[in-house]
Amino acid sequence: LDVDMNRVSRKFNLENGYKILSQYFKDVKLVRFQSGLKITDTEHLAEYIMSLSERIRISVMNDYEGIIKYLNSKKNIDGVINISQDTGLFICSVKES
Repeated sequence: LDVDMNRVSRKFNLENGYKILSQYFKDVKLVRFQSGLKITDTEHLAEYIMSLSERIRISVMNDYEGIIKYLNSKKNIDGVINISQDTGLFICSVKES
């Protein structure tokens, strides 16, 4: 099965899922989860950013120390960069025939 997940997530997501699912299910409930990443090592974050594309890698490498300094400035008092994620799931029950 070859699925383009970027295309799927543009068509079905937490914002439009209720409308889509309510066409097929009697009851639809969205449950959201509080989640995220806590980044402590800014060099690892910079390496991840550079892995996103060749153009980004070149941009970061042109000012690597500046990027690290910027990322370090974004740490909170606990020395962490919080990256939030919007996640959840739909709970559905079948429509009666």
